[in-house]
Amino acid sequence: MLFRSATAKSKGEAVYISSADGTNPIVSYADADTEATSSKTLGLLETSLSSNGFGYVITEGKLSGLDTSGATAAGDSVWLSSTSGGLVYGAPPAEPAHGVYIGVVTKKNASTGEIFVKVQNGYELDELHDVSAASPTAGDIIQWATDGTNYMWRKKSQIGRAHV
Repeated sequence: MLFRSATAKSKGEAVYISSADGTNPIVSYADADTEATSSKTLGLLETSLSSNGFGYVITEGKLSGLDTSGATAAGDSVWLSSTSGGLVYGAPPAEPAHGVYIGVVTKKNASTGEIFVKVQNGYELDELHDVSAASPTAGDIIQWATDGTNYMWRKKSQIGRAHV
Protein backbone atom coordinates (compact mmCIF):
# COMPACT_ATOMS: atom_id res chain seq x y z
CA MET A 1 0.00 0.00 0.00
CA LEU A 2 1.20 3.48 -0.85
CA PHE A 3 1.47 6.02 1.98
CA ARG A 4 1.87 9.80 1.93
CA SER A 5 3.90 11.95 4.30
CA ALA A 6 3.04 15.59 4.92
CA THR A 7 6.69 16.34 5.80
CA ALA A 8 10.02 14.99 4.56
CA LYS A 9 11.15 11.80 6.27
CA SER A 10 14.16 9.51 5.95
CA LYS A 11 14.44 5.84 5.05
CA GLY A 12 14.30 3.61 8.12
CA GLU A 13 12.38 6.02 10.36
CA ALA A 14 9.47 4.60 12.39
CA VAL A 15 5.99 5.81 11.41
CA TYR A 16 2.30 5.36 12.20
CA ILE A 17 -0.88 6.26 10.30
CA SER A 18 -1.93 9.64 11.68
CA SER A 19 -4.68 10.58 9.20
CA ALA A 20 -5.75 10.23 5.56
CA ASP A 21 -6.38 12.53 2.60
CA GLY A 22 -9.46 10.79 1.22
CA THR A 23 -7.40 8.41 -0.89
CA ASN A 24 -4.14 7.68 0.91
CA PRO A 25 -3.16 7.04 4.52
CA ILE A 26 -0.81 9.75 5.85
CA VAL A 27 2.11 8.70 8.02
CA SER A 28 3.72 10.67 10.85
CA TYR A 29 6.68 9.92 13.10
CA ALA A 30 6.10 7.27 15.74
CA ASP A 31 7.78 7.76 19.12
CA ALA A 32 7.70 6.06 22.50
CA ASP A 33 6.64 9.13 24.50
CA THR A 34 2.85 8.83 24.21
CA GLU A 35 0.17 6.22 23.66
CA ALA A 36 -1.06 8.11 20.58
CA THR A 37 2.34 8.06 18.82
CA SER A 38 3.45 4.58 19.89
CA SER A 39 0.45 2.22 19.97
CA LYS A 40 -0.23 2.46 16.24
CA THR A 41 3.39 2.06 15.10
CA LEU A 42 3.18 0.66 11.59
CA GLY A 43 6.78 0.02 10.58
CA LEU A 44 9.86 1.60 8.98
CA LEU A 45 9.94 3.73 5.84
CA GLU A 46 11.31 1.81 2.86
CA THR A 47 12.70 4.97 1.22
CA SER A 48 13.15 8.63 2.08
CA LEU A 49 10.12 10.80 1.33
CA SER A 50 9.92 14.44 0.33
CA SER A 51 7.23 16.71 1.76
CA ASN A 52 3.87 15.39 0.46
CA GLY A 53 5.80 12.48 -1.08
CA PHE A 54 4.57 8.92 -1.49
CA GLY A 55 6.27 5.69 -0.47
CA TYR A 56 6.03 2.34 1.22
CA VAL A 57 6.38 1.18 4.81
CA ILE A 58 7.98 -2.14 5.74
CA THR A 59 5.62 -3.70 8.29
CA GLU A 60 7.27 -7.12 8.25
CA GLY A 61 10.40 -8.25 6.48
CA LYS A 62 13.98 -7.14 5.93
CA LEU A 63 14.94 -3.52 5.37
CA SER A 64 18.50 -3.02 4.06
CA GLY A 65 20.78 -0.03 3.54
CA LEU A 66 20.44 1.39 7.05
CA ASP A 67 22.85 2.76 9.63
CA THR A 68 22.72 0.12 12.38
CA SER A 69 26.13 1.05 13.83
CA GLY A 70 24.40 1.94 17.13
CA ALA A 71 23.74 -1.77 17.71
CA THR A 72 26.23 -3.87 19.68
CA ALA A 73 25.98 -6.76 17.20
CA ALA A 74 23.71 -8.55 14.77
CA GLY A 75 20.94 -10.12 16.81
CA ASP A 76 20.28 -7.00 18.92
CA SER A 77 16.62 -6.15 19.36
CA VAL A 78 15.39 -2.86 17.89
CA TRP A 79 12.94 -0.66 19.82
CA LEU A 80 11.02 2.53 19.14
CA SER A 81 12.80 5.44 20.83
CA SER A 82 11.52 8.62 22.47
CA THR A 83 12.96 10.58 19.53
CA SER A 84 10.43 11.11 16.72
CA GLY A 85 10.90 8.32 14.17
CA GLY A 86 13.98 7.05 16.01
CA LEU A 87 15.18 3.63 17.08
CA VAL A 88 17.22 2.25 19.98
CA TYR A 89 19.11 -1.02 20.10
CA GLY A 90 19.32 -3.74 22.73
CA ALA A 91 16.78 -2.63 25.33
CA PRO A 92 13.60 -0.54 25.18
CA PRO A 93 13.70 3.03 26.45
CA ALA A 94 13.09 3.32 30.20
CA GLU A 95 9.60 3.78 31.59
CA PRO A 96 7.43 5.74 31.33
CA ALA A 97 8.29 5.44 27.61
CA HIS A 98 6.15 2.90 25.77
CA GLY A 99 7.86 -0.38 24.83
CA VAL A 100 7.34 -1.00 21.10
CA TYR A 101 9.47 -3.80 19.63
CA ILE A 102 10.44 -2.97 16.04
CA GLY A 103 12.51 -6.03 15.09
CA VAL A 104 16.05 -7.37 15.15
CA VAL A 105 19.35 -6.24 13.64
CA THR A 106 20.39 -8.80 11.04
CA LYS A 107 23.48 -6.88 9.93
CA LYS A 108 25.40 -4.23 11.87
CA ASN A 109 26.94 -1.63 9.57
CA ALA A 110 27.03 2.17 9.22
CA SER A 111 25.68 2.15 5.65
CA THR A 112 24.64 -1.38 4.67
CA GLY A 113 22.97 -2.42 7.92
CA GLU A 114 19.80 -4.50 7.97
CA ILE A 115 16.82 -4.86 10.27
CA PHE A 116 14.20 -7.60 10.14
CA VAL A 117 11.02 -5.69 10.96
CA LYS A 118 8.22 -7.30 12.99
CA VAL A 119 6.45 -4.58 15.02
CA GLN A 120 4.94 -5.67 18.34
CA ASN A 121 3.30 -3.06 20.54
CA GLY A 122 3.60 -3.37 24.30
CA TYR A 123 0.43 -2.98 26.31
CA GLU A 124 -0.55 -1.03 29.38
CA LEU A 125 -2.15 -3.03 32.17
CA ASP A 126 -5.65 -1.63 31.61
CA GLU A 127 -5.54 -2.64 27.91
CA LEU A 128 -5.53 -6.36 28.72
CA HIS A 129 -8.83 -8.15 28.16
CA ASP A 130 -9.16 -9.46 31.72
CA VAL A 131 -8.18 -6.28 33.59
CA SER A 132 -10.38 -3.35 34.60
CA ALA A 133 -7.96 -0.74 35.96
CA ALA A 134 -8.70 2.54 34.17
CA SER A 135 -7.92 5.83 35.93
CA PRO A 136 -5.85 4.50 38.83
CA THR A 137 -4.95 6.66 41.80
CA ALA A 138 -1.95 6.40 44.11
CA GLY A 139 -2.22 3.36 46.39
CA ASP A 140 -4.69 1.40 44.23
CA ILE A 141 -4.09 -2.32 43.75
CA ILE A 142 -5.60 -4.89 41.43
CA GLN A 143 -7.46 -7.87 42.79
CA TRP A 144 -9.03 -10.97 41.17
CA ALA A 145 -12.70 -10.24 41.83
CA THR A 146 -16.19 -10.52 40.43
CA ASP A 147 -18.78 -7.90 39.55
CA GLY A 148 -21.42 -10.51 40.39
CA THR A 149 -21.21 -12.09 36.95
CA ASN A 150 -17.62 -12.20 35.70
CA TYR A 151 -14.26 -12.58 37.37
CA MET A 152 -11.39 -10.39 36.22
CA TRP A 153 -8.55 -8.31 37.64
CA ARG A 154 -10.18 -5.19 39.06
CA LYS A 155 -8.81 -1.94 40.47
CA LYS A 156 -9.33 -1.73 44.22
CA SER A 157 -8.81 1.33 46.41
CA GLN A 158 -6.73 0.85 49.55
CA ILE A 159 -8.25 3.72 51.53
CA GLY A 160 -6.97 3.97 55.08
CA ARG A 161 -3.87 1.86 54.45
CA ALA A 162 -0.38 3.23 54.86
CA HIS A 163 1.56 3.58 51.61
CA VAL A 164 5.02 2.11 51.53
